[in-house]
Amino acid sequence: MAEASFGIGVLCWGLLGSLVLNRLFFRPRLAGALFPTMAIELAPPAVAGVAYFAITGGATGPVAEALAGYAVLMALVQLRLLPIYARLRFTPGNWAFTFSYAAAATDALDWTALKRPPGAATYATAVIAFITMFILAIGVRTGVAVARRQFLPKISVAGNIKETP
Repeated sequence: MAEASFGIGVLCWGLLGSLVLNRLFFRPRLAGALFPTMAIELAPPAVAGVAYFAITGGATGPVAEALAGYAVLMALVQLRLLPIYARLRFTPGNWAFTFSYAAAATDALDWTALKRPPGAATYATAVIAFITMFILAIGVRTGVAVARRQFLPKISVAGNIKETP
C-alpha cells in the first residue's frame, strides 16, 4: 500500500507540478496575497523523500538522492524569494510556508539521522528550533491579525473583495 501511494503521489506531483510551473512561467505574476503559496513547490520533493525513507527503512540511493537534490533546488528558490516574501503583507496564504518548510525540516532531519555527519545533534537541534520558532511566529502573527480584524479580506455588499490596509 505504501509503494502504491508513493507512486500515485509522484504521478500527481508530475501532472500537477507541470501545470503549476506552466502557470508560473506563462501567466501574469501571482497576486500578493497568493504569492506565499509559492512555498508549496518545496513540499513535494521533501514529502516524497520522507515517504521514500519510510518505505525503504531509511535506505539511500539514487531515488533518495534525486529527491533530496530537487528539494535542495526548491529550497534555494525559496531563499531567492525571501526578499519578495518580506515585502508582502501578512495573509492566510502565509500558512503555506508551514507545511512546506516543516516537510523540508523533516526530510533534513531524516538525512541527518541516516548520515550522522559530525555535529549531527547540533544540526538537528538547530533545524527543530528554527521550524518550531517559524511556525510559532506565523501562529502569533495570525493571532495579532485576527485580533486587529486584518486576517481575512473585507467583502463589500456587492461581494467584491476589498484590500485590507
